Amino acid sequence: GTYPDYKARRAELPELSAAQRRKLLLLTIVSLATKDKLIKFSDLEAALDVTNARELEDLIIDAVYQGLIVGKMDQENQCLEVESVACRDCREEDIDFIIDTLGAWHESAHSMLTSLDGMVKHSQDSAAKQRASWQELETVIQATKDALKRESETGLASGGSGVTFKAM
Repeated sequence: GTYPDYKARRAELPELSAAQRRKLLLLTIVSLATKDKLIKFSDLEAALDVTNARELEDLIIDAVYQGLIVGKMDQENQCLEVESVACRDCREEDIDFIIDTLGAWHESAHSMLTSLDGMVKHSQDSAAKQRASWQELETVIQATKDALKRESETGLASGGSGVTFKAM
């Protein structure tokens, strides 16, 4: 459960000790962080029944230090940016949300793989074209060297200096 669940059923449930209340507040942060990666401080304050900003920050810091969440507080935008969150026991009402989240992740991963495959194909095609251009250039260079060598040998064999001048 969460702290709002407890508050809604407070009359039926025993009073919480300070340690139990703190643990339930931390678990509430975890529950909220599993659903949203950007949580407004005002939403946290409402869910945790906290009015003091320092108390809210202490709870968030405690959640981070205990390894329950990984994230950072954005004071400028008054929100908690969640990178990852520890897993809580799955409740039956959470299963559809989990399936939807995993389905969206799967689609995103598939799109990313398709995009990466396209980039690899493009890189391979570009490399093949570059190799073909390089080989063609090497062939032209070798042909030019061979032609110059033959020309030089022909000029030397006929008694010339190896340099041929043409009259204009």
